[in-house]
Amino acid sequence: ANAHLKITDARYKKESAERVAAVGRNIDFTRAVRGGPIEHGFDYYFGVDVPNFPPYLWIENDKTVGIPSVPKPKNMYGTPGPMLPGWKLEDILVGLGNKAVEWINEQSKQDKPFFLYLPLTSPHTPIAPSKSFQGKSGITLYGDFVMETDWVVGQVMQALKESGQAKNTLIIFSADNGTAVPANFEELESKGVDLRHNFKGRKCQIQEGGHRVPFVARWPARIKAGSICKQTICMNDFMATVADILDVSLPKNSAEDSTSILKLLTGEATELPNHPSVVNHSLGGQFAIRKGKWKLIPKPRVQLFDLDADPKESKNLASTHPRIVQEMTETLEKYKRDGRSTTR
Repeated sequence: ANAHLKITDARYKKESAERVAAVGRNIDFTRAVRGGPIEHGFDYYFGVDVPNFPPYLWIENDKTVGIPSVPKPKNMYGTPGPMLPGWKLEDILVGLGNKAVEWINEQSKQDKPFFLYLPLTSPHTPIAPSKSFQGKSGITLYGDFVMETDWVVGQVMQALKESGQAKNTLIIFSADNGTAVPANFEELESKGVDLRHNFKGRKCQIQEGGHRVPFVARWPARIKAGSICKQTICMNDFMATVADILDVSLPKNSAEDSTSILKLLTGEATELPNHPSVVNHSLGGQFAIRKGKWKLIPKPRVQLFDLDADPKESKNLASTHPRIVQEMTETLEKYKRDGRSTTR
């Protein structure tokens, strides 16, 4: 897609938020980094490219912080490539957290709305908890990394509290996919930890274990603590939701698969009957479509599951519900033809 022609979250949020920033993982090292967050509307960026791929260094705004003048050591996790001297994988997560806190503190002095996108590098590979967290879980390094993630989120929330904006700030904690193989499912399960919660599959696969993720929202001014919603949603819905919160209109050619879930968050509704079907795909290009309790995987073998009764996807009901298979297949094909699932 021609990304420069599309509206982005950052450019759109700037209509109502004075400052927007991204802190996380995002290259002639003396020149500006092209195609990064700054070119897409963010006022500030700090982070890495991808933690397990070169170059191994920090990027601030659209410039690298230093020159990666040495090769990555063979015993360090990741793809071979240039590295900043002294670079340590276990310092990345803490560095991102510290920079996020620093930015929040700066914004709190200005008394203006702000938006922070904080895509943490944990618990993605490399599984690299800092020394102070190594061994802390008593389970595995992955467990330690998850604990450190929790601590970093706590630091960010504490900064918001100290800024006086915690009550009026919407915090969303989620993930982009299910758990990956490097987490070592077998070792964790032998110690009583089931990351997949009995779901089939993992990251990159079409089964529920590859797509079900936590979604936790905190907004004391508008969300009732402890409330639970069972409506199927997708991270695509974030953009339309923020537009709803800010009371601004989205252009017709944007947010093609985004529906506002504001009423679900605030408790004004427990379900959205008109929410489009949710589409997932695997790394290999396999598609699935979800509507209510039904999930259809049309290829290479037609599979239909009732996720309410069978969340483990063990009973294929395609042969006994041909009408549902046909309706969901037609919906998926329509989305493909239209290039979107929403109407606006």
